[in-house]
Amino acid sequence: MKKQIFYFKDEDSDGPSFSLDDILDEAKEEGLKTILVYEAIPDKFEKDFIWCMEIGEATERKGCTKKLCSEYVSKNGKNGICKQRGNLYTWGTPHLFDVETGKELPLPEDYDAN
Repeated sequence: MKKQIFYFKDEDSDGPSFSLDDILDEAKEEGLKTILVYEAIPDKFEKDFIWCMEIGEATERKGCTKKLCSEYVSKNGKNGICKQRGNLYTWGTPHLFDVETGKELPLPEDYDAN
């Protein structure tokens, strides 16, 4: 099974990443023809924070324990890592998509990633 790729809706996003299908559905509702998104790549350098899927934001890793968090639910039903614990992602390469077809388009020649 191919691993699903997630994207940020814009380069300033500090919120969650989304599947391409979700982004395209929203873009269709907004009447957009194309949409520029940024691939979400796992942040392997951030060790002090995690993404809490229950509250929908980054939180300190040390606070993700049964004793400290009322939303904690063990993955194995006993103890250990919380099943709400997710990865943090950082911005990767930009991708331009046709909203109607979902096909990737080439970036404009004058596109500047900086």
